[in-house]
Parts: sequence; structure tokens; C-alpha cells
Amino acid sequence: MGLNIHRPWRHILRLRDRKVYDGVKAALNVGAVAAESFPPAKAVIASLLEVLKLVDQAAENKDILGTTIKRLEHVEDIIVTNLGSGDWPATERLRMVEARFQEIARELHDLKSKNSFSRMISSDDDKNRIQICIGQTRDIITELQLEVQLDDHNRMQTTEAAVLLQKLRHSEEAAYEMSQREDNAGNRTHCLPGTRTEILGKLELWLADDDDYRLFWLNGMAGTGKSTIADSLARYARSEGIYGAGFFCSRDIDNARDLNRIFPSLAYQLAFRVPQYRDQLLDFLRAREYVPGDLKQQLVELILEPLKRIAATIPRPIIIIIDALDECHTDHTRPLPFILFLLRHSEDCRSARVKFFISSRPANEISRAFAMQAHDRLNLHDVPLPIVSRDIGAFVVRKLQQITLDHPSFTFTPDDVRTIVEGSAGLFVFASTVCRIIGGSSYDSPQDQLTKFTSSSDHSGRRDLMALDLLYRQVFINAFTGQDSHNIAAKENLTDVIGSIVLLSQPLRVVDLVALLGQPYTSTRVRRLLAHMHSVLYVPDDDDNPSPIRTLHSSFADHILEISRAHPDFHVNAITQHGKLLERCFRVMEQYLVTDNICCLSPHVDYDDIQDLALVREKHIPKALEYACRYWTSHLVEALRSDTSVPYVLLEVLKRFCSSHLLRWINVLAVAGKLENVVPMLVRARTTLSNHSSPQLESVCALLYDAERLVYQSYDAIRTSTLEVYLSALPFTPKNTLLYTTYFPFISPRLQRPTVLAGVSDHWDARLRTIELRDHHGLGNDRVVTCVAVSSDAKTVVCGTWLGSLMVWDLETGAFKFTLEGGSGSRPKQRRSIVCASFLHDGRLRAGTSTGIVRTWDADLDLGTYDEVTLGTTCYALAFSADGVHVAGFVAHYEYCYRPCVRLWILSTVSGASMSPGDILSNIPTVKPYNVDHPFLNKWTSFSGLEIRLSPDCSFITLSTESEGLRVYAVADVLNDDRLQDGADDEEDMSGDSELEEDGSMEWEDMRREQDGWTVVRSQVIPCNRDEIHDLEPRLLQDITIVVWSHRGDLVACAHSDGGISVSATFDALFSEDHQEIKRHYRPARRGTISSLAFSPNDRSLAVGYDDSSLCVWEIHNLSTDLQLVSALEGSMYGVDMLVYSSNGSRLISGSPNDVTVWDANTRRDNQQEAPHSGVSGGWINRQLSFSPDGRWLVCISSDGEFFRIVEMEGGGVIFEAEAVDIVEGFLWVAGGASLTVYHRSGATAYTATPTSTFGLVCHYLLDHSKSVRTATHSPDGSRLVLATRDNELHMYKTNVENPQHILETEGDIYSVAWSVDNVIAFGTFSDGIYLWDPAHPEQQPRPIPDPRGWPHPALLLAFSPDGNALAAYDGFRISVYDVHTLECQSIIRIPGSNNLHVLSVASDNREVYTDRGIFSLLEDDTIPAGQSGLSSMAHSGYTYHLGDDNRWILDREGRRVCCLPTLVGHSQQVQLRSYGDSVAVADASGRVLAIHLHH
Repeated sequence: MGLNIHRPWRHILRLRDRKVYDGVKAALNVGAVAAESFPPAKAVIASLLEVLKLVDQAAENKDILGTTIKRLEHVEDIIVTNLGSGDWPATERLRMVEARFQEIARELHDLKSKNSFSRMISSDDDKNRIQICIGQTRDIITELQLEVQLDDHNRMQTTEAAVLLQKLRHSEEAAYEMSQREDNAGNRTHCLPGTRTEILGKLELWLADDDDYRLFWLNGMAGTGKSTIADSLARYARSEGIYGAGFFCSRDIDNARDLNRIFPSLAYQLAFRVPQYRDQLLDFLRAREYVPGDLKQQLVELILEPLKRIAATIPRPIIIIIDALDECHTDHTRPLPFILFLLRHSEDCRSARVKFFISSRPANEISRAFAMQAHDRLNLHDVPLPIVSRDIGAFVVRKLQQITLDHPSFTFTPDDVRTIVEGSAGLFVFASTVCRIIGGSSYDSPQDQLTKFTSSSDHSGRRDLMALDLLYRQVFINAFTGQDSHNIAAKENLTDVIGSIVLLSQPLRVVDLVALLGQPYTSTRVRRLLAHMHSVLYVPDDDDNPSPIRTLHSSFADHILEISRAHPDFHVNAITQHGKLLERCFRVMEQYLVTDNICCLSPHVDYDDIQDLALVREKHIPKALEYACRYWTSHLVEALRSDTSVPYVLLEVLKRFCSSHLLRWINVLAVAGKLENVVPMLVRARTTLSNHSSPQLESVCALLYDAERLVYQSYDAIRTSTLEVYLSALPFTPKNTLLYTTYFPFISPRLQRPTVLAGVSDHWDARLRTIELRDHHGLGNDRVVTCVAVSSDAKTVVCGTWLGSLMVWDLETGAFKFTLEGGSGSRPKQRRSIVCASFLHDGRLRAGTSTGIVRTWDADLDLGTYDEVTLGTTCYALAFSADGVHVAGFVAHYEYCYRPCVRLWILSTVSGASMSPGDILSNIPTVKPYNVDHPFLNKWTSFSGLEIRLSPDCSFITLSTESEGLRVYAVADVLNDDRLQDGADDEEDMSGDSELEEDGSMEWEDMRREQDGWTVVRSQVIPCNRDEIHDLEPRLLQDITIVVWSHRGDLVACAHSDGGISVSATFDALFSEDHQEIKRHYRPARRGTISSLAFSPNDRSLAVGYDDSSLCVWEIHNLSTDLQLVSALEGSMYGVDMLVYSSNGSRLISGSPNDVTVWDANTRRDNQQEAPHSGVSGGWINRQLSFSPDGRWLVCISSDGEFFRIVEMEGGGVIFEAEAVDIVEGFLWVAGGASLTVYHRSGATAYTATPTSTFGLVCHYLLDHSKSVRTATHSPDGSRLVLATRDNELHMYKTNVENPQHILETEGDIYSVAWSVDNVIAFGTFSDGIYLWDPAHPEQQPRPIPDPRGWPHPALLLAFSPDGNALAAYDGFRISVYDVHTLECQSIIRIPGSNNLHVLSVASDNREVYTDRGIFSLLEDDTIPAGQSGLSSMAHSGYTYHLGDDNRWILDREGRRVCCLPTLVGHSQQVQLRSYGDSVAVADASGRVLAIHLHH
């Protein structure tokens, strides 16, 4: 029979009168009869009934008993479910519950026996004993519910739902359940019965009020009990069945102090507690490839929207608790926008039936956020001291009574309690610490400890921290009593251990702390040192306990670190202690980093594919090592915070670490999933060391810089796959760098690292990495990048795209972070391209779309959406002022047939005496437009290098176009106009909506709303009447195409139409008559069109981008001298359309339509010096490199096609280099590699190898000057040559004969040609199909091969089988194989991916087709790639390796990874690979060619 006791009192909420109280007793009688299914519960209920008879006058116990009894009804479902499950662990759990219930029943029975039925319980002792029993009962119920939910959690781990939920970047450490585990460790407690009743009562009323969905903020100073109240609220909510989720922040745990994990963690927990919500969330996760990083999106899409859809099924509002929010922030994120999001969604919370509770200290930023919008609050430090003292007194009594259970002889008096309460001065942490001192002493009895404290006059009545400091000092004094008081070594050891605990960046277990500290510390020694510190520290009982050592309250750390507060013998000098921890970190890394493959992993395996990766990490990476690897730079920065020189000991360990363990350190962090920390750590370390001048630090800084560049260059490979720091990063490091010479020769040969023979420069050049965007998130092959912006903290780069999104990248690591949508959201069809994106002075990101939508994000919170405004017109170009007030745009004017004009908007906040502090911060705009240009411009100019800019002082607008020069608008008069100053009056006039609507001048709906006494105007356009529009005639500078201002506004740089640049001191100088005489500076050797300009942050450098993809940096000394060219770089093959510096000047970012390149602005070297013929042409290059038939030589061409070189693969040296007659199209090797034919657009040139291992010119094959060669082939014996022209002709030559033997005119445009051993020539056209031609009878017409699909397809590549019986043709999507004799199609191979093939060959057994994208098996109906099935084992020395679909990985014949290409090779469709044996050559569109020898 079930424990069906809930119906009689379901209506009872509070026991406030005798009638209700009697109802509870009646309910208990029913419950006692109904609880037969679980006798322990019946015993407790029966005992409670007997006690109720004794407590009619104990009013405070009535309420508690009633609540406890009500909570017992929740046990029924749990018990019935577990008893019926047959689950052995569940049965064991119930047995333990039974034992605990029986113990409580015995206690209540003893109490009943002690007091006769004829008299009431009156003593405080009896009342407190009842409270203890009731509290224990409630704890059992709560813990049982927790355990059952944990079981549900564990069961879900094996389901499909668990896989989807793992997409949520959640924190299990911050969950309420984890806090309960910490409760067992003595770290988190809840309010004792009878304490905090007023506060908890207010919270209960807030929870019960179905009309109040305001956020509740509980704030108070340190030690006032915020977390205890939050814990009690969570327990109460769980007992009521309305607890949804919680995030209990902790500064000690990384995952529990990350704001970006809060909403995903809450969603993760809700999924386990609310099944209906889980279904909605899983649907969302199935539909999304990634979880949004935008905080507002997280709140809306993960929490509010799913809850809204199930709101009708939620009988009571659920509560979400966020505790200690002030402990939850990092350098990148702050709590202010987080709070604003919650405050602004109170109505959405009502619809979703969810309430948010937040507790925190009243930090300035948090207080400002809560001052902006309505919420409910309770300030703990404002609670009257008598009420707080009463609660502290009850707490002390309860704690002292618990001490009596373990020490029966211990007694205390009301005066003792009063003394402790007075000493606490309203701080619960003080009272809690005193009680722990009294009950936890191992050197004095509790009675003696109580006497010591109560007899001292130092603690009474203090309202500041002095009393707490005196208490903490007493803790240290008590730790050394008697003979130990003079043990100086023990005191120093204790200070060392406690200082380490306090200053650790992450708490450690005892055994891990001992491993970090090293000798002479052992687990036993540390425990002995801390034996008397349990009142301020939590120390687990045994080494197997997973809980770490930590301080019980943050005020203790503040105490010992401040010399004026700490005991003189126990003050911790932070700088000195950080230095000790740093040395210990290096010692631990030296101890464990003794092998390259510390985790014994197979190479090139994705971390996501490793089963039980967590177990692998736990087995091979001790916690002490993980800590040392993650935090050594933090200790380095703090240890060297003073201006003193680096200590010799520290210098030596630094040198040893950098010269021996740097790569292994990187590998450990990659395995641990923390690679994103490496580059910032290296930068911090190098920056810190650079401030301490020492010749011995130069090698250390050089190694750190090399490691930084190595990780930046190969970040993606190292992060995703095993051992890539050795296999795919170090081999491509410049050979003359200190890192390469120090580490490369000593990498374990078992790792089979590749050797780069050629193509890597000797030193680092300025290019850090190139980020290609064309294929990311399916953006397609259209123009992608439209604008680039860098955050004010130099940590984030944002790329606006043609499709209306903003892609956010980590500038420190080069890693992709997330995508923001720039469209309206509510009107997704209006989402169009981003035309402008920039970071404002206050750090916010602002972006505008072509549809006139302007969105602003907050950069401190993963760019969570901040506000949105609609400009109301199509925008071809936009520019924002740095202060965020002004917007200039080149827009369509609706009144004049959409002809474009220039318009200026003023974004202003609501003014007035009642303005909220939030107005200035959020900048919710009123938009006021001004037309400043007439006559109108031609619309076509919007697509001709259009760019609009605002001067720093907003006095000028410049509009530049390639064809029409530069227009300049002086708008200072507009901005200073009196009518603008009356903007507030204009807004007041808007209140008369009817009048504006009647004359039709109100274009957008007025969305005013009253809120807390002040007015907000959201997303509206206030149009001016026609006579209010300002028309300014522009001045035209025909010779100037681009103007940029310096950051201080005192310099103006101009790009001129002839490719020159000039710098002047004033903008007005451009309009003077002699402006043509301003000195211009030109790029050496070449002139081209300038496409972008940018000043460095200090205005001492000017970066210039050109449309031919080159990039120059000029140094500005002063205006009276010439500019000095300091760098000439080669950028993207797509041009340099955008340039921007990072705020610290260390990075220069260049943007092209399809990629973004990050440059090291401090590396001023010409990256063309080492490869003078490897410039960028911007054209698509085919067959640009080729191995000789014996693999001895590699021939390649420059990207502009004007030079070629032959490289000897054995040594990697260039043996021959020549300038081609014309642009080279490809190469043909004959006679086993002894002869080379280079065909170019004007014909072909033959070279022959000489005895001196070089090549000599043999013959020129000439064409008419009007002809142009596209492709060519040799006869198999090398006696004849065929050149295919772009003029639909085949020219056949005899070897070494200049003039053609025969010319065949064809109908189609020839793209490919091949020659079989049977003396048959096949040529393929783009639109007319494939033809076979007999060169022995050239007068005969070619035979067409019928296309099986009914119409001709392009033939971009052709290849005969070795026996000449089969012909393979590639059309861009598939390979078709034909029988040469029957002309029938034998098989079709569909090529996966979107990459073009550049190599095609058929195996000798006609079973396989070789390509540079893999080896494919020929089947009747379809094919399967190499490495799966159906492949022959025949080797082919020329096709041993190929590129993967992502153009990043080199794969072997079986499809196994061999090496990942660095980012210096562009991962686009134009990357090509050729292989011969173990030699591989890779070329990208920039002309860079890598020659690699693979040991595989």
C-alpha cells in the first residue's frame, strides 16, 4: 500500500491557526495508517504525532513540523518507484534511508518518554532537539530526491538525448547537486530551522505570487550568509517540486566562474527535471549544428522559448537560482550585460512561467545593472542588526548543541552565546568560524576553547573587519600552543602550505597539492600542519576524497595576504609565494614531461574519436601536472610584478623548460582540451619577461615567440588531432628559428615526423595565418567578407559577410568562436549583407546591413545582442562614429525612385531629469536622418569601390568611388544646427501620434512605453519634414580615391589614382590650389590601384593595400621627411580590400572577399625576398607542379606563370631556374625524365638534362602570335608533341622541329588532350564532348564519343589506361570511363566534395583511377574511395598520397592521415598535391610550393 498521505493536507500551506494545526494532526493519523508500504516512514509519522501532542505551545515548532510533514508526501513516489524497479542499488539506498529514519524515530520516542502527556515541552533544549530531528528528516527527503535524480541523470547518459545535451557547454561543478556533495565536505550549508525566517518568508511569498515575475536580487557583503540562503531556497523549492535549475558560482572552479556556461548549464539541468522541456530542447538541438554563443540567444532559445511552449503544462512557476554572481566573471566577460538581459525579459519570464533568483555582493557593476530596471531585492546588510543577531544566536545555539552530542561534558550558557553574537557584528562567517574552532580543536577541549573566546574582550561589538582579523589571528595562535609555539620551521611550513592553497589558480586535492609542493611535504605532513586549521579550511578526511582543499570563506585569503591584517608570523607575501609556486610548476613539468607521447596515443587521431578520452587523461596526466601546465604563466606574471631582476634560480628553470619541454607542454594542453590557452599564456609570459632586461632572457623569449607562432600557424591541427605539434607543426617551422634547431633533431623517430625539403622560409615572416571563409558554415562560393573589425581589447576579430552574418574569431589563437546574425531576427527575409562593422570606443560592436538594420552587441559577453535600430532605407554603405552617436550612409532615397544619396543619422538617448542610468549605457536610440547630398549620385557607383567614412570629429563625410574620385561633405554645420539641439522637443512632439499619422510623415510606428518613470523610444525613425532636410553640395577630389584620418585626427592619408600615397597635416590642405604638389610615395618597382589604407594605433605607421594583393607598411617619422617603407608583403590572392590594426598595434588584419589574413605588425620583413618568383597572380592555376617520372626532380612555376624552377628532391636545392617565354601552362616529362617540355601560351620549349645535373634549352615550338596554348601532351615514345589552343586547334609537332606537322581545326573549345599507346589522341571540349583522333591519318575527322547522359559534358581532364583500351574523362563532378573500341561508357565515378581534380590516371589493371583527391575503384555502378573496400593492393609510385576533402590533410592510399598542412598554405580549392614515393609537393594559389619527404 502506498504512502498515500498527501490528500488530507494538500490545501495546507502554512500552520497559522489552531484549525489548520489540528488538520495536520488528523492528516498524520491517516498517514500513519497508510504508510504500511514503508515502515520507517510510518515510524517517523507516528513519532511526530506523539510529539505534536507535546508542542501545542511551541508555535515555532508547529510551522516547521507542518512543512516537514508535507514534504514527506514526496517520499511516496520515490519509494514505490524504487521498490518496484528491482534495482539493487535502489534497494540498498532504501535500507540506508530506513536506518536513518529509525534513528530519528528513536530520538523522538526518547523525547516523548521524557515528557509526560500531561505537560508541555517548554525548555529550549527540548525545542531544539525537536528541530534537529525535523531537520534530519527533511535532509533525508532532500537527499533521497537528489539521489533519484542523479540516477535519472546516469541513465540518460547512454541515450540519444545525452549525446545532444552534450552540445551544451555546461558546468556540472556549478550544479546544486554538486554543491550538496560539497556540503558533505563541509563547504555549503543551509539555514538552520528557526533562522532567517523573515528573509525566507519573503522569498516564499515571492515564489507563491503568480503575478510577480520580477528578478529577485539578494545582495549582501561578504560573510552575511547569501549562499546559505540560496541553498535554503533551493531546498525549499525542491521540496515544493518547483526547483528548475541552479548555477552556484565559485571563483575557485574554472567552469563555475564562466558566465558563458550559465544558460547552457541551466538548460542541461532543466532537461533532467522537466520532461516536457527536455523534448522541446532536444528538438532545438537536433535542428542546430552548434549552440549559440550569444548570451541573449542562449537565454531566449535555450531557456525562455522552450518553456513558453510548455507553459500551459506547468502548474506552478519554476525557479532558477544563480548564486554568487559576483564570483562569475573573467577578463573576457562581465556580469553587467548578463543581468540586463534577464531584467529586459521579465515579460518573457511570465510567459515561460519561470522566476530567476540571483545572489551576489553589491559590486559596483552589478549594482549599476540592477539600478536600470524593475526587480525585487533584499539587502542583507540592511537587515536590522537585532534580527540578524537573533538568527546568529539561534545558529550558535544549534552548533553548540551539536557539539554536546560528541562531548557530553561540554556546556554553554546564554552569556556565552551572547558574547559570540556580539563579536560577530552581523557576520555569519564569524559565528560559523568560532563554532568550528570550539568544536574542531584537537589540542584543547571545546570547553577550554569556549572559555578562551568568551573571556577575551577583543571580539566584542566591532562592525568592521577588525573582529574577523582578530579571530583569524587567534586560529593561527591556537595552532601553535605549548611547545609548538616556538617551532619556527613548522610555522614557515604552515605559512607556505596555506599560502599555496590561497594563491592556487584552481583548488587541488591533498595528494595533488603534495605532488605540486614536492619535498619535504607528504600527505601526512600536510594534514598534520593543517590539523588545527579546520575552522578556516576544508581538508578532506582521506586522500581518496575527490574534494579539494579550500578556504571556507574568501575573507580568510584577504586576511593572510594583507600585511596590516595578518599575524606577523603567518603573513603570506604574494609575490614571493607565486615565485615558489612557479618553481614548483616547472619542477612538476620536468618530472613528468619526459616523453613526446605522454598519453601513448596513436598519431593523427581526432580527439573526438578517442573512446574514454577522460580516462586516458586521468591515467597519464596527473592533476598536479595539469595544474602546472595550465597556470605556470599566471604565477610567472605575479612573481615578476615587481621591477627587480629575475632571480637566478627562476632564470635557470625557465631556460631548462623552454629548451626541453616546451613542445611537450603544448601537447599536454592539447590532450587536455586547453589549447586555446597556449597563445595567450605565451604572450603574457613573453611580455612579462621583456620588461626585465637580461641577455640570458633573450633565448627564452625567442623560444616563447617561436612557440607562439607555431601554435598560431597550426592551431586547428594541434587542437583537433593527436601529436600534431610534432607531426604537423614543428616540421613547417622556419629552419633557422631557435625552436626548430632546438627541438626538430630530437623528436622521437617513432613518431615518423615529415621533413620539409623546400618551401618554408628560414625565418618567420609577417604572416601569422590566413582564415578562409568561403566554405565555413555553407556560405558558398559567393563573395563572403565585406568588412573586418577588431575589438578594443585586441582579442577578437569580426568579419562581416555577404549573407548577413558576422563571423567571430579569436585573434589570440586564430580559432573560430561563433557566428552572429546581423539581420532583424523578427523579419528574417530582410537579412542581407553586412555593409559595415566596427567596435565603438566603449567596446561594443556595431554592424549595419544593406537593409538598414543596425545592431549593437556587447563585446564583453561573447557579443550578446545589445540593441537594434532600423534606419528605414536600403543602405549601400555605412560608417559609424567611434562614440556610436552618428551614422553616415550611402542610401536609396525612396522619394526619388530609389536614386542613391548620402544621409546622416543622429543616434541619441532620451533626455530629461528622469533619465535612468541605463539610458546612457544601453544607448537605445532615437534616429534622426539628414539628407546631405544633392544632386543625386548615379546608382551604379555603389558597386565601384564604394566606401564612406566619417572624420574622427564628425566634421566631414567622404564618399569614394573608383570611377568618380572622392566626394567630401562638410557636415559640421548640420551637427551644430539648433534644430538638432531641439531633438528632445521633437520627441515630445511625437507624443501626438495622430497628427503625424494624418499628414503621412510618420514612417515607423511609435513604440514608446512608460517604464519606472522614464520613457524609452525603441527602434524608430523620426523623419524630418521636407524643409528640414539639409542639402550640402559636395566638393569633388578627382585625383584622390581614399582618405583616412589618423586616430588623433591630426594626420590625413590619401590614396591617389596613380597608385601613390600622401600624408598631410590638415584635411583642408587637400582643397588648396597646390594640393597636387603634396609629396607622393610609391611602392617600389610597381604601381597599382590602392584599395585600402589604415593608420596604426600610435599613428606612426601607415598600411597600404593594393588590388594586386600586395601590402606595404610605411613608417611616418614626420611630415617634413619622406615616408620609409618598412615592409612589403604579399597578401591574399583575392586582393587587399580591407585593413585594420588591433588596438595594441601588434596585429594587422587584411581582408579580401574570401579570406582574412592576420599579420604580425612587429615583424617588418619582406616576405618576397626569399621567394622572388612566388608572387600572387589572382588567377586559377592548373598543373603548376610535376614530378619527373623517376621522382628525382620537381618542376614548378610561380603563381604569375612567368618563371619556373627545377628542384632536386634529394637535397631540396634548386638546380635550374629560368624565365619562361610566356605564361607557363604546364609541364611534360619524356624519356624517363631526361627531357622536359614547358608549354606556355605562345607555344612550348624543350629542355634536356645535362651531365652537370642542370638543364639546357633544346627547341622552341612556335605558334602564330594570335594563338594561345591551353594544354598539351606527348606521344608515349616522346617523338611527337600536340599543343591544344584556345582557338579550337590541335597543333602536332615532331620532336625538336619548330613548326607544326599538322593542324586540326575542331568545333569546340579544347580543354584537355591525351595520347594512348595505340597511337590514338583524345581531346575534350568544354561544350561539344570528347573526340578520338588518329594522328597516323590526320586528314580523317575525329570520332565523337557518345555521352551516356544524352548531352555533351565538359571534359576538363583525360587519361588513357596503360594498355590504351580505356579512357577516363573528368567533367568537374564525375569521372566517366569509356571503352575506346566500342565507345561505350563502362562506369561513372562520382567525386565527393567540391574540390576540382588536377591529376587523372588509370591503373595498369584498369581497376583503379588515380587522382590528386584520392584513389577510386572502378565498379559497374558506382565507386568507393580508397581505403574502404574493393581495391587492389598494387602500388603506384606516382600516386602514393593525396589531399583530403578539406585541403588540410595529406592522406595515404588507404585514406589515413599522414600530415596536416599549416595555414601558410591556403586551404582553398586551388591547393594542389603531387606525390612520388615518399616525396610530396604541395602548391597553393599564392605560388608557394612545399616539398616534403614523408616517413610513413
